[in-house]
Amino acid sequence: MPMRVKVLDKKVSLRTCCICRTKKPKYELQRFVWQDGKIQEDPGQTLPGRGAYCCTDVHCAELLTSKTKKWKRLFRL
Repeated sequence: MPMRVKVLDKKVSLRTCCICRTKKPKYELQRFVWQDGKIQEDPGQTLPGRGAYCCTDVHCAELLTSKTKKWKRLFRL
């Protein structure tokens, strides 16, 4: 169940970066999904399938694409 923070009477969903493990609001993170045998960025956060959230930091995004051992756990392959 996602954690939520109440900000000005609006609930904001928190997600955790799969690389650095920092918790941020959902709209501050990039979502990635497993499609057609590879990782694909989901800018609209609407693609079907299990998603993994990653910081907008370039370092975290590079580690996500390079660490193939994490993919099995993240996307439940």
